[in-house]
Amino acid sequence: MIQKIKKGELTTQQIVLLIILIASFAVILFFLFRLNLSEQTQKEICHNSVVLKGKSNLAGELDCKTSYVCISGGEECKDILPTETIKIDSSKDSEKVKEETLQAIADKMAECWWMFGEGKVDYVGLNIEGATIGQVNCAVCSTIKFDENIKNYAGQNTFGDLYDYLSTTKKDNSQTYLQYLRQSSTYDKTNPVYSESINFNEDYVVVTGIAKEGAIRATAFWLGSGYDLLNSWVPFVEFDKFDKSGDYGPFPAIIVKQSELDKVGCDNFITKA
Repeated sequence: MIQKIKKGELTTQQIVLLIILIASFAVILFFLFRLNLSEQTQKEICHNSVVLKGKSNLAGELDCKTSYVCISGGEECKDILPTETIKIDSSKDSEKVKEETLQAIADKMAECWWMFGEGKVDYVGLNIEGATIGQVNCAVCSTIKFDENIKNYAGQNTFGDLYDYLSTTKKDNSQTYLQYLRQSSTYDKTNPVYSESINFNEDYVVVTGIAKEGAIRATAFWLGSGYDLLNSWVPFVEFDKFDKSGDYGPFPAIIVKQSELDKVGCDNFITKA
């Protein structure tokens, strides 16, 4: 005798199909998490909003969020919920750990510069009526922390070590990191900032932005210049100023201690926390 299936009941075939669909969805979510595509998507969203703002005549906020990066030698970074974890093999010798750590920082600086248009896009709306514009408009791309293994095995590093890496290491086949970030292959090694240690116990931020001429003398210290940034540095690397009066221009991605971000003089933050 064939038993009729009551309305609303699931057949065995339907149940199996449902289980397969749920399992497949779980596998897809797992790989999305492993590939960190959500973070990659956020970078694309930010970059696209920067480009659109540069082409638009409308005031409005950018869709850019600060990412929270853990550079990890195998442990968790304390006091941070990372949106991205960069893994370093801390079992290697200290020189290799140092090199990979500097590469991770260099990649974050280059990524920040790309996200905000490589010095070619007015993303604050300098010529848009009603736009909120400060004298120093800062985009905090990343907050960076280091785990205990990096602190223990990466050795002593200075900003000079970082900029040596930027000036000698190829970002791609055509240019070094420093050439990409500053359109220059050298930096002023005599500036005392480069002898300062990178303290892996500290949090750091990667920052770029658009500023008014004469407003960021403190920032010039971090860029290795003893002069006003837009009077001396920007024309040298041939970045154009953005507004009609010629008062505003870009400054490149830099890395500073989070506790000393106020030295940059930001009075308008254009990224969301």
